[in-house]
Amino acid sequence: MAKDSLEAAGQCLRIQCYRSAVSRSYYAIFSALTAALHSKGVASPARRETWPHRSLPDLVRAHLPQRLGRGRAANVRRLVGQAYKNRVNADYSTKATIDAQTARRCLADASAVIHLLEAMP
Repeated sequence: MAKDSLEAAGQCLRIQCYRSAVSRSYYAIFSALTAALHSKGVASPARRETWPHRSLPDLVRAHLPQRLGRGRAANVRRLVGQAYKNRVNADYSTKATIDAQTARRCLADASAVIHLLEAMP
């Protein structure tokens, strides 16, 4: 799912649908992080397949430093938090400026997070 969302984000960027590119970039991170946490044996809340979006940075801090190292985990945590804020702005804020530069940055951040999580032991 993460790679599909990342590919969709790239397609949205190419056709200048910047808000959708930002949103898909976030969901690429969300999917990759969900898979990484499940692979580590972290149980999602009862009757849910995933965690609440706002809890992801805390889950990274609690469960991934041992596998990523403290510096990389802190970077993932920061990128997850920023991606969430950007996604909320892209999806809900008519006043937020979501331009090509923002969409490119979000896509690059999503790609970096996915790469780090895929390389995780």
